[in-house]
Amino acid sequence: MPDYYILDERPDSDGLAVVPTQLWLLLTLEVAISDAHGESLLLTYPSYTLEGREEDGPLVEGYWTPPFFGFPVDLGFRAPDTVGAVRMRFQEHENAIDMRKSIDELAYVMGLPNPEIVNTGSFIELKRSPRSPELWKCYKIQRFTCTKLGPRGRRNLADPECRKGYVFLPLNDMDSVLTSRQSERHGRTERCFLSKPLISNLDFVLGSPERLSNLRANAIPLAPKDFRHEEEGLLICTDLAGYGTACRYAVEHMHSFTETGVSIATYFRESVACLFYRFLSQIGISQVHTAGDGLIAAIPKRHFENAGLDATLHTFFQQYRTMLHEVEKFNHAIGEESKKVGSRLALHYGSYRYGRIALSRSISSDFDGAAIIEVARLEGALREHIKGPLKASSQRPGKKRAVGHSHTFICSKNLNDVAGDSINACPGLSFDTEIPIRIKEFESQARVFTVSVDEGVGIEVEHPA
Repeated sequence: MPDYYILDERPDSDGLAVVPTQLWLLLTLEVAISDAHGESLLLTYPSYTLEGREEDGPLVEGYWTPPFFGFPVDLGFRAPDTVGAVRMRFQEHENAIDMRKSIDELAYVMGLPNPEIVNTGSFIELKRSPRSPELWKCYKIQRFTCTKLGPRGRRNLADPECRKGYVFLPLNDMDSVLTSRQSERHGRTERCFLSKPLISNLDFVLGSPERLSNLRANAIPLAPKDFRHEEEGLLICTDLAGYGTACRYAVEHMHSFTETGVSIATYFRESVACLFYRFLSQIGISQVHTAGDGLIAAIPKRHFENAGLDATLHTFFQQYRTMLHEVEKFNHAIGEESKKVGSRLALHYGSYRYGRIALSRSISSDFDGAAIIEVARLEGALREHIKGPLKASSQRPGKKRAVGHSHTFICSKNLNDVAGDSINACPGLSFDTEIPIRIKEFESQARVFTVSVDEGVGIEVEHPA
């Protein structure tokens, strides 16, 4: 017996293969956009798998869908078992609600001011529930299409920072991006985009050449500026030195009666991630990419504290040193001095782009621009500069500061020119030297500083005489 039926072409008198446990009316808002890559369809990911479904394999994935509102149809004591009975129940529910008002509300929630929206038809599915495939349900899909939108709301479609979670399915190149899988629990072949399946009603729409052509014809044009921000600001690249060594040390040497070295290393990695995000949130940074023991981030000029770079730098180093204090706590638990964790920080100032750099083909927000490459080169130059013997920190006799690597900071010439004496006035910085930077195509001068933790805040370890 098939596990998927379209009921529209069947007469009212036809009996249903399975009596549905629920009826749902879905109002979908289909929004196609066009850019330099062609036409694409905006999709959302409204639900992960329900708790307890992990053992079902592929069901750990949810489904891509157009934006939609769903309305359960009250069946009361009735159990519709014919096509006509299902149609009647849906018609009764449609008469009781204002579908146009609901779809306008959905467009408003999406941030679309004054869109032109038309109803493009409907169809009824009888199928296994996407999230509870042991249940059979009927869905009536009322399709609405956004055919026109003024310039004010287009960035809300492009979702440049991926805060809304939208992805864009290429309509002119579907065969190259869609794969197929057989879903045993749903009893049907599903097409997948980015390794996640399309909901059946969307797959049905896209399977019709006429419907697909209409979607492409109504695509709303978006410009590159809708997909990404052109910015100027403070660029940050930081890395924890000795992070991998510390993780290995934890696995091999740190354990107790209740915890293994692996669990302690896992705790350390998770704590580092938490440290990074706490540090970023305390400064208000949302443009960031993290990767294990490091990150690249930016503070755009429009977000500067009191519109000034001086105050922004001061706050930045206050919070950065607070993070280093927490790193020192980790170091206190590491017995071997050579296994302890230090830090490298590079700061630069310049222009960059942030957002969906590849326009509709992007699946995440990214950085782009020469200044982004340069700040990464700076951090690499700092790494090379401090590869030699560790410089001794100022220490009181008989005590040794628990830092396996120094905490160092490199300041680009660009930032130094823009900030001037503000850098020297930042808390905890001690100027070391000025070095030439010659890495690949990047050539400049930079100043190197030592970053200290607040007096009385850093952890000191007693060493026997």
